[in-house]
This record gives sequence, C-alpha cells and structure tokens, in this order.
Amino acid sequence: MVKDASKTLFALGGIDKEVHELSGQKVEIEAKNESFSARITAYRAKLEELQALHEESSSRQAIEETRLREEEAKIVERRKQLTTLGGAKSAKLIERELDIATRAMETMERSAMEALEIAERVFQERENLNERLKELEGEFSSDSEDGKGKVTTFTKQIDSLNKKRDNLLGKVDERLKNLYNKVNMRYPGDGISIVKAGACRSCFRSLPAQMYNQVIAGNMLLQCPGCSRILIYGGDSAGGSSGGSSGAPEARA
Repeated sequence: MVKDASKTLFALGGIDKEVHELSGQKVEIEAKNESFSARITAYRAKLEELQALHEESSSRQAIEETRLREEEAKIVERRKQLTTLGGAKSAKLIERELDIATRAMETMERSAMEALEIAERVFQERENLNERLKELEGEFSSDSEDGKGKVTTFTKQIDSLNKKRDNLLGKVDERLKNLYNKVNMRYPGDGISIVKAGACRSCFRSLPAQMYNQVIAGNMLLQCPGCSRILIYGGDSAGGSSGGSSGAPEARA
C-alpha cells in the first residue's frame, strides 16, 4: 500500500536525518582531536629544534670563552716576556704580537657575546613554547576524554538507528528501496520532502496542479520536479518544513 510506504519512507527520512547529524558531530569531534594532536606534534618538534639550537649556542659560547681565556693567558705571558727581554727589536716584535692577540680577543668576545645572546633568546623561546605546549596538552587531555565519551555514545546511537533503518527498509519493495537510497545518497538525511500549499517545502518549487492532486490522493509516490526528493503530503496549511518535521505526514487515499 502506498499509504503504508509513505509512512515508512517518512520514518526512514527521520532516522537518516538523525544519523546524518550524529555522524557529522562525530566527525567534527574526531577532526578536532586530530587537529589538537597535529598541533601538539608540531610543538614538540619545534621544541626539539629549539633544544638542539640552544645546546649548539651554549656549546659555541663555551668554546669561545675557553679560547678567550687561553688568549688572555698568552697575552699575560707575552707581557711578562716584554718586561724581561732586552732590545728594541724584540720588544717591538712582542708588542706586535700583543696587538694581533688583542684584536683576536675582541673578535672572540663579540663571538662569545653573540652566542650568549642567541642561547638566551632561544632559551626564552623554548620556555614560552613549552608553557604553551603544557596548556595545549591539558586542553587536549580534557577535550579528548570528553570527546571519546561522546564518540562512543554517538556510535552506539548510530548503530541502534541503523538497525531500525534496516528493519524499515525491509518493509518496502525493492523498487522503493532503491529509489529512496538513491535520493538519500544525493541528500543525506534529507531525501523526503513534505508538500504543503501546493509546493515542495524543501526547494519551495510550486508543483503542477495535477501532480499536487496526485500527492494529496496518495495513490503513488512522486519525486519533486525541482529537487527530486520523494514527496509526501503534509496538509493544507502553508507552514511546515522538509522531511525532518515531527509527526507522520497525512496520506490520503
């Protein structure tokens, strides 16, 4: 009977609409968790990079400071030699060496200072990033636990609805089943449209008078010429919405 098929398809539309909404929420939560996870992974990789850079800068600073101390020791030794050696030629030679060593020390000091500044800057950046990572991990931990609970609930609800869906699909013939599945694939969860006041309430296209009368009569299932949704009569008032409306549609023989 067409009347029974209409009610069954309307119920199917309601189930598929709910499944579609639950699936969307489930995907949204999973995508959010994946985004959190990707950000945390990126932060950790950046922290490792900063750690390596800090170690490199600290090592460079230590090397430059060691070289600086060694050069200072050499200058002290040369100055002692300058006071003990006689002759203007020897003194002039040592003074020249001291001048070269002093300029080398200035270069080492600048290099050591630069390494120190880089190490301090990298250290601060690493500390800031580490603090942000802890906050992000805290948010992820909280949201992830909540999200897992919701995903589990949504999955159970979807499984339960799909069982009802399979049961309802078993009540319609193969032709209507194929038609409904085809339309629902095009409009997930929105394959059924209520007809009111002579128009499809999904695309709001006015139906030809003969088609409208056929939908009211309920002796055959028709598709909207505008959106191709399966049409079910929903009464004479101008209000109403698409297949997600509450209650079963009125079907007249």
